[in-house]
Amino acid sequence: MINAGISIYPTKNLEINSSLKYMGKWGDAEPYTLINIGLKFFPSLSSKFSFELKGENLLNEKVYLPKIVIQSPIVPVIPKTFSKKFYISFSYKF
Repeated sequence: MINAGISIYPTKNLEINSSLKYMGKWGDAEPYTLINIGLKFFPSLSSKFSFELKGENLLNEKVYLPKIVIQSPIVPVIPKTFSKKFYISFSYKF
C-alpha cells in the first residue's frame, strides 16, 4: 500500500488538497488506485465559516475490501465503493 497527500495554501483564504492511494492485490480483492481532490475556502481569516468542494475516486475505480478472515469461506469480499463521489459542504466552527 502507498499513501500520499498534499495540502497547499495559494492564499490565506484558500486550501487545495489532493491524495493518492494505491493498494496492491490482497486476498480476493483486486488492486486499485484512488485519487481525491479538495478545495476549501475561508471567506476571511477571522471567519468561523468555510466552504468545501471534494471529489473522491476520480478514476472511478471499483474498490473491494479483502476478506477479513481468509480461512472462513462465509466471509465474502466486501464492496467499499464503485463510483466517483462529489461533496459540497459548509462548516461553522463554534
